[in-house]
Amino acid sequence: MIELKKFRRYEILEGFEVKPDMLTEKGQKTIRELIRGIVYIELFSGKVIANTREDRLILSAGCWVLKDKTGRHQVATSEEFKRNYESVRQ
Repeated sequence: MIELKKFRRYEILEGFEVKPDMLTEKGQKTIRELIRGIVYIELFSGKVIANTREDRLILSAGCWVLKDKTGRHQVATSEEFKRNYESVRQ
C-alpha cells in the first residue's frame, strides 16, 4: 500500500497495484484486506470483479486501485496512473 498526495481536485489517500497473484482464489484474501466493505468477489480468467456496497470494481493485473478521502475506490489503468498520479507518489 502506498500513500499518495493530493492531485488536481481529487485527494487520493491510498493506492495499490493489482498483482497477477491477486487474481486467483488465494489472492481474494489480499483483495479483501486492501479494499474494505467487499460484499462478494467474482473470479474470471485474467480479472476479478470486486463488489462493494457502493462500487463494482473490475480488476486486472497492472491496474491501480485508488481510495479517496470519502472512502470510495476507483480503478485506474497503469497508463492512467502513470499519466495522472505517478509524479505525486511519496
